[in-house]
Amino acid sequence: RLLRKDAVQVSAVKNAGNLTLSWPSQLTSSYQVVFKDNLTDVAWTPVGSVIVGDGTVKSASFAATGTQRFYSVLTQ
Repeated sequence: RLLRKDAVQVSAVKNAGNLTLSWPSQLTSSYQVVFKDNLTDVAWTPVGSVIVGDGTVKSASFAATGTQRFYSVLTQ
C-alpha cells in the first residue's frame, strides 16, 4: 500500500542565537533537517537526528551560525 507524503511547510524563528524550524508532521512519516552553506554544493548535510511524525507540529532547534546557510526538511 502506498501512502502519499505531503510537502512540508516550514516556519523558521531565530531567537538569541538559536534557530528553530517547525512543521506539521504526518503519521508514518519521518523528517530530517539538512543544510547547505552554498546552493551549488552537491550534498546536503544532516542536522540532528531523524524526527518521527505523529500528526503534531514538530520542531528542531540548533545554534544559528554567523554565516549564510540554507535549510530544508526532508520527508522520509
